[in-house]
Amino acid sequence: MNYVAEGANSTVEVINGDKINNYYGPVYNIAPAMLPHLQALTSMLEQDGVDEIKISDKAVGNDQVYFNKSHKSLFNLPTDLDKIPKSIQAEIYSFDKFKHSGKVKVHT
Repeated sequence: MNYVAEGANSTVEVINGDKINNYYGPVYNIAPAMLPHLQALTSMLEQDGVDEIKISDKAVGNDQVYFNKSHKSLFNLPTDLDKIPKSIQAEIYSFDKFKHSGKVKVHT
């Protein structure tokens, strides 16, 4: 079973099968904000002769971020479409018509 749960002391638990990863709350909240930028960065690979992207720190002496052609689709989110529609009971409690996004509370 895969799910995300709120842990103690502002932590987030991401449970994927029998593996549990704990993240400090702000770190987990940064990830959705970073995703579009990482997608844009990796989409530049193979365009205009870009073969790799390196971001280095001279003080540390190694690559902090490295992407090559094999990473081009690394941040593309998987999409699954069900052939048979499913009905759910839900309440829309936040919607942004300009960003086409919102929040839904699903009733069980």
